[in-house]
Amino acid sequence: MLALVIFMLPVHFPGTDTGIKAALLLCCVFPLKLWDAHVDRDRWRNGRLLDWLAFLANPVALVYRRHIALAKPTLAQNLGGLARGLAEVAVGVTLFRCLDQHASGLFPFWFDHGLRLVASYLFIWDGGCVLFTATWRLLGFRCVEFSVHPILARTPAEFWRRYNRWIGQFLYEDFFRPIGGHRHPVVGIFCCFLATGALHEFLAWVLTGRVTWHLPSFFLLHAIATAATFRFRPVGVAAVLGLAGTLAFNGFTSVLFFIRFDEIVGGWYPPY
Repeated sequence: MLALVIFMLPVHFPGTDTGIKAALLLCCVFPLKLWDAHVDRDRWRNGRLLDWLAFLANPVALVYRRHIALAKPTLAQNLGGLARGLAEVAVGVTLFRCLDQHASGLFPFWFDHGLRLVASYLFIWDGGCVLFTATWRLLGFRCVEFSVHPILARTPAEFWRRYNRWIGQFLYEDFFRPIGGHRHPVVGIFCCFLATGALHEFLAWVLTGRVTWHLPSFFLLHAIATAATFRFRPVGVAAVLGLAGTLAFNGFTSVLFFIRFDEIVGGWYPPY
């Protein structure tokens, strides 16, 4: 009940200020932590209050039992991640600036969309997250990698094993396993993706005041693709074809995601 109350806080704040709404969306992190504590309640019955408060305050720890088991990377690994993250972010920012200043509306939609995907991958989804992870670890905190080269995924299922491992770990440990996903993996996969789609559409609704179903549609398509490929481990020529097919599938279906993203942030797509 407490998790639900916290989760619904953004809905009850008046006004349409996007900054305020975006800050309030952090409330969505705490219900996930509370649910993890519920799933792992036997551990917390004998736990320390200080550990509980530290878990709540850590923005990257969603599954406590997995978080405390993380190995500590070496200084060289963290510095390497820092250098890689800075390099990717720099290239991503440069590409975004070129698109906004010199190519706005000049390229065909799909070409422009592809370039923006590359820029956002470098700036946010890979480079930015690698930079954050390395910095967070250098400050002395544990942190699981947000992603592990998702661009190298050979199947949609592998893409989601590589991408957003923070939420992926939570869904696997606290949702997929408790509902019997190991016995009925396809059912578990669909439940996880539908829950993720509903959460994303809820967040978009909070920020825009509209429900469009773009995000649930995006996650439904990926649920189908993941359920169809989760047992596949292609090698050789099949791996090359799988990599190309996964990139194409992600590129085309991501339009559903970024149409909604454009509505929230504005200016993502140039006018056509």
